[in-house]
Amino acid sequence: MKGTIGFIVPTDEMRSFVRQTLVDHEDVTVRVGIITDAHRLAQELVADGAQVIIARAETARALKDLRQLVPVVEVPITLSDLVQAVTAVKPYGAKIAVVCFPDMAYDLDWLGQILDVSFRKYLITTVADVESAMDSARLAGCDSVIGGGVTVRCATARHFRASVIPMGKDAVLLAARQALQIKTAIDAATERNTVITTLLEQAYEGILTIDAAGIVQTFNPTAEKLTKIPRSRALGARIADLWPELELEAALTNGPQRVDQLVVLPDAQLVCNKAPIVVDRRVLGAVATFQEARRIEKMEAAIRQKVHARGHVAKFRFADIVGQSPAIREAIGTAKDYADSRFSVLIQGETGTGKEVFAQSIHNHASRSDGPFVAINCAALPGQILESELFGYVGGAFTGASREGKPGLFEVAHNGTVFLDEIGEMDYANQGRLLRFLQERTVRRLGSDRNIPVDVRIIAATNKDLQALVEQKAFREDLFFRLNVLSLTLPPLRDRADDIERFVEQFLLRYSAENGKSVVFERKALSRLKDAPWRGNVRELEHFVARIVITAKTQRIGVGQVAAALAPGRPDLAAQERINAVRRALAEARGKHAEAAAILGVDRSTLWRWLKRHPVV
Repeated sequence: MKGTIGFIVPTDEMRSFVRQTLVDHEDVTVRVGIITDAHRLAQELVADGAQVIIARAETARALKDLRQLVPVVEVPITLSDLVQAVTAVKPYGAKIAVVCFPDMAYDLDWLGQILDVSFRKYLITTVADVESAMDSARLAGCDSVIGGGVTVRCATARHFRASVIPMGKDAVLLAARQALQIKTAIDAATERNTVITTLLEQAYEGILTIDAAGIVQTFNPTAEKLTKIPRSRALGARIADLWPELELEAALTNGPQRVDQLVVLPDAQLVCNKAPIVVDRRVLGAVATFQEARRIEKMEAAIRQKVHARGHVAKFRFADIVGQSPAIREAIGTAKDYADSRFSVLIQGETGTGKEVFAQSIHNHASRSDGPFVAINCAALPGQILESELFGYVGGAFTGASREGKPGLFEVAHNGTVFLDEIGEMDYANQGRLLRFLQERTVRRLGSDRNIPVDVRIIAATNKDLQALVEQKAFREDLFFRLNVLSLTLPPLRDRADDIERFVEQFLLRYSAENGKSVVFERKALSRLKDAPWRGNVRELEHFVARIVITAKTQRIGVGQVAAALAPGRPDLAAQERINAVRRALAEARGKHAEAAAILGVDRSTLWRWLKRHPVV
């Protein structure tokens, strides 16, 4: 197993000692070599996977120039190690030369008093200083020398008694613990760097960083692709020379973050975000991220499609509109003419005439039919809530606001249509906000200072006379003119009586199926329906048919049942309608009650009760 920690010792004996001491550390590889072998051994260990090197003082210092490649941990000299070396040479004389590096911090005078010896300390910074130290020790009359492996070799050659300061167990364990801590930190940093590198390499955004001098430090593949600047040329270049249009060095002044800045290149338009890199209030550099404007537009389109899939969709088309009367065909023709225009449409008509059906049909007939269709009833929400629904808000904009904020319906409807139903009920303040949107085509969320451009088509609807409201100062005149560019008035049901029978057939099929019945209207009953005023228009007719089907006791519905059901909330009118129906039935049956009851669709007892309550002859 290749070790992730390398340990260099000068002798085989020390190798055995280190292996025995670190027997539980399988990730430590021990190599033997003197200081002149240090570089070669260290490079071999690194090639075999070593992340940290442990070595004695001289060897560790010899590897100083490799510290950029691999961390080097120096085995400390403990007091116990020093005492052991002194004990080995003390029999040869009490005057001992200690050759060491300047950072050995022990008080030798104090130690000499305890051990009854006299120390002379010779400080060295390189191996070449050892020879000079030996000469000085000789002149000083030293009896012996203690130090590292190179020192002992040199001293022995000069006929000194010498002893290597040994590596004790505590020193070896201490160095190993330090090396393991460094290795753990390296592993964590490597993992972080791998994550960051992967993010940079795989990011869809171009990412560029510079240091405080404006030199490019990071330039990911997407940056290379978008700018068409080779990565090899970018790294190490000055950003002002490489890409002056970016003006990234301005961020080094610790200026505010710049968001959504448009940078135009010969082959592309990029949307850039720029910010300083600040650590402990010091600007260490700056970062820029950028995307192609075209890609942002595509992402927005994809988001709109997801919103579209969540229910903001127009279901009705012109083919779904019931009727062949001239009035409704004319309205459909006008609406089709309006469909592809970018101008606002104002649909006016009584309650129940199908204003939203026409709005959805206009949207589906237009070029923006793939976009969302977002409808809101202006009468259903108080003013402040209506404002937040239309324009959105940022997190914490008001009490009860979502922490994440919320896009408004204008944003949601981007590239689509917003249908403002009952526009005449909108409060005056929101009328002003809507007017500003129609003028600027941007929205600003509540609590934000940022304007967001959106592309939506406005279709508004009302059952009120907006011109009268303008005269009453209840509706803004300038907003009315903005909305009323294309005007569409829907005919009431009483003006398209020929279509009533088609509606009735449609409603009968639906509600008969829902209620498990098979109900039909007699011809005279249908004729009677055509004469009714239908103040609620198609909606009232639909509810009327539903009520008839639900309460029907017979399969066929006669004119008498229709007359009775036409005005359940107006008894006098209902009674008169019933009397008129009975008169017509009796006349047709030449006074025969059984035939008249059949004509009315009721039994004879029911007819008898009606005649008793309201005599008609």
